[in-house]
Amino acid sequence: METQVTFKVIICGAGVGGLALAAFISRNPQVEVVVYESKPEVSAAGEAIAIWKRSWQVFQDMGLDEELAKRNFPTPKEGEVRGPIYRKSDQKEDGYDFHSHLVPYGLLSIPRPKLLEMLQAKLGQNCKVLTSKQAIDFVVEDNGTQVAVLFSDGTRDTADIVVGADGVHSTTRKWFFTDFANQQTDPVKAEAYLQLVPPKWSGTYAYRCNVSAEALEAKFPDHLVWPGQGKVGVSSEKAWLIGSQHVVSYPFGAVVHFICYYSPSGETLDTVGDAHVVDVPKQHVIDAFVDWEPEVCGMLELMNPKVSRWTIFVVEGLPFAVNGRVALSWVIRRMQ
Repeated sequence: METQVTFKVIICGAGVGGLALAAFISRNPQVEVVVYESKPEVSAAGEAIAIWKRSWQVFQDMGLDEELAKRNFPTPKEGEVRGPIYRKSDQKEDGYDFHSHLVPYGLLSIPRPKLLEMLQAKLGQNCKVLTSKQAIDFVVEDNGTQVAVLFSDGTRDTADIVVGADGVHSTTRKWFFTDFANQQTDPVKAEAYLQLVPPKWSGTYAYRCNVSAEALEAKFPDHLVWPGQGKVGVSSEKAWLIGSQHVVSYPFGAVVHFICYYSPSGETLDTVGDAHVVDVPKQHVIDAFVDWEPEVCGMLELMNPKVSRWTIFVVEGLPFAVNGRVALSWVIRRMQ
């Protein structure tokens, strides 16, 4: 006998959070799940995600360990392993390692696109993902028992519950707290809710760079970026840091990836229109770290010309995450 669907959930956002939630909920054959993604395809930019022990246990509960095995990914191991090495590097002479992180449980690093691929493989039969669907507004209907989602292409869909997992620039969060603000009689409280809508610039840019492993090894065969070259332990990840700047480097196949974090003193946000990720000349990065030790400067000089600068935004912990039948996938804090 075919199971009848009795409940419908709409999830806005097909990132890691949205797809993970969809995979969990769609286990129930009585629940229909529709995931709407604003981009033309389900994709993820950014670096790999580190999976620690608790996350690995959740992966196992979801059956993602089977998906990892299909793709020949290693699985975390019990016991202590050597983690990142931290190094002081903000001087022109050689720096020094000051901490070698010991991890109590072997972590797993998964590229974001692969993780999205695996999460999609675990979606239930009553779940579908629709792309190029930008939510622009929400309307509560049927005496508060249904929520309609309105899209930029003029279409709409209705569900029993809507969950916003649409990132730091969330349309769902904007509606969510604007609605709360409109219910307030105290203008101070109303303004406090409205202040939770826009994300805030953290004051930091992240420059995502890479260099050919072959080119780096040819010029610097004993470079500290290679596993085993550090003075303390063996690690494939190194954090070169001091104060408001730091670099995280890690070899991955034929490429050495590194992220240069830079917090310019006293600078206001510099974006190009609405673009929070822009390509910049590599000289931007070289200039920001010009006085660092040779190990860092040598790596930067050899990096590929294409460098993307990410403006790092943050959203403060939210006081609550449920407004009637609309919920947010976010961190909660107590509102004073």
